[in-house]
Amino acid sequence: MVIIGSGATAVTLLPVLADKASKVTMLQRSPGYILALPNSGEGWMGRWLPLWMSSKINRILNLTLPFLFYQWCRTFPNAARANIKKRTAALLPKNVPHDPHFEPTYNPVSLSAKLSVFSLTFL
Repeated sequence: MVIIGSGATAVTLLPVLADKASKVTMLQRSPGYILALPNSGEGWMGRWLPLWMSSKINRILNLTLPFLFYQWCRTFPNAARANIKKRTAALLPKNVPHDPHFEPTYNPVSLSAKLSVFSLTFL
């Protein structure tokens, strides 16, 4: 099976297709930045706080943290690039090289940058 492109839809479909097909290949013009985030569900807040409070805190965090990360990438593009590369390389199987498959030619936040974030449950 071949997936053309590496946008959000392709990144979402890839893990599901990889479970069903014997081989999946993704074709992309240039790699984008991609981060894996844990799918923590309720977490400690859901266990210790009332639902209304944990929902409000999670909403604030879900609005604030991506904005702060974006600003960090704009302010410190080289540090952001190094951090994303380190986190991505740590999740790759040993036989898959980081370069050239996961080495974009642009900074994390630029006019042509694509930054995808997906849940670790898909890995």
